Amino acid sequence: MTGAREIERKYDVPEGAALPSLTGVLPGFTAGEPHTFEMSATYLDTADHALSTARTALRRREGGHDAGWHIKVSTQEGRFETQWPLDSPVSASATSVAPSDAEIPDVVRAELASRFGLADASFAPIAVLRTTRTTVILRDAEGRDRVEIADDTVVALDVAAGITSTWREWEAEFLPLPGTDGNGAAAEAEATSLLNVVEIHLRAAGAVPAAFGSKLGRTLRR
Repeated sequence: MTGAREIERKYDVPEGAALPSLTGVLPGFTAGEPHTFEMSATYLDTADHALSTARTALRRREGGHDAGWHIKVSTQEGRFETQWPLDSPVSASATSVAPSDAEIPDVVRAELASRFGLADASFAPIAVLRTTRTTVILRDAEGRDRVEIADDTVVALDVAAGITSTWREWEAEFLPLPGTDGNGAAAEAEATSLLNVVEIHLRAAGAVPAAFGSKLGRTLRR
């Protein structure tokens, strides 16, 4: 199990918008080569939306550098994510709903029971997302990864409504230095400084602050 605080900003972008070159946005900063990959994610909740009510998301993701089971909790201090590796691959797409309730690992169920009292709860898919993601890493003068820019094209299924939607968005995520977790006033100040500069360039390229705080929120329109 791993856990970390996320410090990121999300943007809606029009079709055809080109991600700007960010080399030199700060003295000594360089942008790495873009990398494109596919991800699929299935979000689950109880029938009475216990996790959504608690501003929490449970998902199983395949693809990318953080494939696995994730619990994401939104608080006034930010968004915190806990991850566990996949036990076994399960194919998921916007037309094939998976995984089943029985496939949630015991360690994830134990965490849900501890945090939310959901020891005996049953979970079912509420949304299925397929994302084509292109990432660019901004590195400082010492070659350390500091900001990840993601250009996402998303195809999302609202399971209950049977509605599929498609959109494009950009994300800018602060990357804490090795050995730190992104918590504390110093990290918050550094993240704000870096992301403010990046935002100027993204907005000049057509981006606007996202209307929804998460992909799940946009899929379910809440």
